[in-house]
Amino acid sequence: MKDTQLCGVKIPRGTTVRAHPWAINKSKHLWGEDAKEFNPERWMVGEKKANGGADNLAFLTFSHGPHGCIGKGKSLEEERSEVLYVG
Repeated sequence: MKDTQLCGVKIPRGTTVRAHPWAINKSKHLWGEDAKEFNPERWMVGEKKANGGADNLAFLTFSHGPHGCIGKGKSLEEERSEVLYVG
């Protein structure tokens, strides 16, 4: 619609911008040094969650908003239960 900037990068009007969930989900900037490791504590609730300071919008596997996956909560809960049961 119009020229803009994103993180200091000039983006001309008409440019297609895509979000790549894999890259965002593995970002050390968002998730910390162990970003590429499976760490279910990242999705625990409360103020002390170990997510490297990222919020739910930084985890794009299930998307968000009206087009987000309806199975997100169930999937994450199953992973938490499996880790708590085994661990």
